[in-house]
Amino acid sequence: MQERHTDKKRYFNEQVYTSGTFCIPFISAIKPVVAGLDVLEVGCGEGGNMVPFIEKGCKVIGVDISCDKIENGKKFLAQHPQKDNIVLVCHDIYTWKTDKLFDIIYLRDVLEHLPGQENFLLYIKKFLKPGGCLFLGFPPWQNPFGGHHQICENKYLATMPWIHLLPEKWYYGLLKKGGETNHKIEVLREVRETRITIGQFLGMAKRQNYTIRKSMYFFFNPNYKVKFGLPVWRQPLSFIPVLRNFIVTTCYYVISPK
Repeated sequence: MQERHTDKKRYFNEQVYTSGTFCIPFISAIKPVVAGLDVLEVGCGEGGNMVPFIEKGCKVIGVDISCDKIENGKKFLAQHPQKDNIVLVCHDIYTWKTDKLFDIIYLRDVLEHLPGQENFLLYIKKFLKPGGCLFLGFPPWQNPFGGHHQICENKYLATMPWIHLLPEKWYYGLLKKGGETNHKIEVLREVRETRITIGQFLGMAKRQNYTIRKSMYFFFNPNYKVKFGLPVWRQPLSFIPVLRNFIVTTCYYVISPK
C-alpha cells in the first residue's frame, strides 16, 4: 500500500482516472463541465485531477503549497497536448494573489488537511464567479482509515481500521512501537489535528451560507476502483447521521454560496 503513496507518477495517473470517471460526472449534474470554463484546484499536488478538465477545454490553475509536487506535475504534464490550458503554482492559497474568478473550485482529499476549515469556506468565496460552485471530496475522520494511517510503513498498522480513534497517547505510542519515523508521525498528527466529520462540514457550510446542491456518500471510495480493483459502492445507510461517519470512506459535495 505504501508504494502507491511514494510512486508519484502512479498516483498522478490514479488522480486522472478518478477525477475523469467519477468527479466530473458528479459535478456536471449541477454544472456541466465544458470548454471555456475556468477551474481552480486547491491542493492540486502534481495536477492529475486537472487533466480531465484540460482535455475538455477548460482553463485550469492548480495551487499547492508543496513546490516539489508542483515541479513533478510540470514534468508529468510537459508532453500533454493541452498543457497550455493548465498553470501550476507553488503558493499558500491564503496569500496567493489573482484577479481571476472561477466557475469551479475543486478540492479532493484536501479539506481534511486544511487548518481553519470554516475560515477557508468563507475565504474561498472571493475566487468564485457568480453562479460558480465548489466541489469537495474528503474522507470523514471517523471512517476506518480516516487518520490516513494507510501510509504507514508498517503493513499491520497500514491495514488496521479505526486505530486513529484510539486515545492520542495510545495512538502515537502504537505508531512509534510499529517503527514509524518521526516525520511520518507528524504527517499523521496533522490529519488528527484538522480532522473533520460529515456533520462538522455540513454545519460549517450552513453557517457560511452555502447551499448543498448535490451530495453522495460511498462505502467504497471511487478511488479504490483503480487502486485496488474494488467496486464503487454507494453507502445505503448515509441517512443515519452518527453511523455514516464511521462507514462512509469518502463523501462528495457540490456547494454554492446562497
